[in-house]
Amino acid sequence: RAAPGGSLVLLLSSILGIYGSYICQGYVSERISTTPYGGGGERFPSLVSLNLLQALACSLAAFLAMAVLGKKADGVKSASMMDFILPGLTSTIGPACGLLALKNISYPAQVLAKSCKMVPVMISGTIFYNKKYGFAEYVAALLIGVGIGVFSLAKSSAKAQQKLASPNKMLGYGLCVVNLFFDGYTNAKEDDVLRLKPETTSLSMMMHMNLWNVVFNGAYLAYNGELAKASAFAQKYPECATDALLFCLTGAIGQLFIYFTINTFGSLALTTITTTRKFFSVLISVVLLATPLLMGQWIGAGMVFAGLGMSIFVKATKKPKKKAT
Repeated sequence: RAAPGGSLVLLLSSILGIYGSYICQGYVSERISTTPYGGGGERFPSLVSLNLLQALACSLAAFLAMAVLGKKADGVKSASMMDFILPGLTSTIGPACGLLALKNISYPAQVLAKSCKMVPVMISGTIFYNKKYGFAEYVAALLIGVGIGVFSLAKSSAKAQQKLASPNKMLGYGLCVVNLFFDGYTNAKEDDVLRLKPETTSLSMMMHMNLWNVVFNGAYLAYNGELAKASAFAQKYPECATDALLFCLTGAIGQLFIYFTINTFGSLALTTITTTRKFFSVLISVVLLATPLLMGQWIGAGMVFAGLGMSIFVKATKKPKKKAT
């Protein structure tokens, strides 16, 4: 934990690091997925290959950070790489679906759809585990769910539709649902590994998870030939290679800031930072990449962010349960 005197500086550093990294990465990912390169108007042929490159950058960043900080995770209660094989697989499939969705729906739509993670969590918790939630939490979930529905059903601008490689709302939102499902399993499995192997450091987990991403993504891309196509495309259009490199670097830096934030300030601070970051990502997409939203979509987006804001407020004001004596 940070000392009180330096906590504000560290918190501001975390905010700027996460904002800068992921807003830049969002801008670049939308640019790669929607921008035709060269005079012939060719599009980048393999969005999934971006995940492979990012995983390489992230695993290397984690390894270097552990070397610089002198942190090791080799105790008997520390997780090995094999402990992360299942979450490594699901964390490969989930983000790949999220990237592929950018062919079918706009970046703002993808960001909002991926923001409704709490809705399926609450539904499954109520139905299968008999969990009880407060009234405000149900209102927040309702705002997010209805907001996503309003946004997805609202008419899209013709300009936003023209930028998509293959407009298809049902497929795009379906891929986001798959992304959310696998992300949920990944988070739960990571928590389980950390519970069983409490000496595991966050940097060690980051390195092992991303190494599995490299293995699974590399095997898939080599098998279907997309890796060779992506490499040839990047050589043909150096500006695309620059975008891909920026995507990887910002992803690696962002992951380091996320692990630092959650270890220093806790999950609530991280949730607040990442939620507000999504709002600015949508604004930047609208302003810089000219992905206009119509009135109905703005209303839906406003409902989603209102629900997310309410969820953060509920978490911040919730009183911890007293331990039984």
